[in-house]
Amino acid sequence: MTYSYEGDRNRDDIVAFAKRLLGPPVGELRTKGDFEEAKTKSEIFFVFTGEPEGPLWDTFYQVKFF
Repeated sequence: MTYSYEGDRNRDDIVAFAKRLLGPPVGELRTKGDFEEAKTKSEIFFVFTGEPEGPLWDTFYQVKFF
């Protein structure tokens, strides 16, 4: 797979980009601390709240483990 990096050309930003590619596309926020940390890492992110059942959960689960 090929990815285009559009960010700043400094070491910290390039390393952060590479680490994001190594991790899962969707992560789990279990605590308020996890949520606060996610806010510091990115300006944009999506959050699923609710019971782990139903069509919306099924779609989320498929994306999470794709």
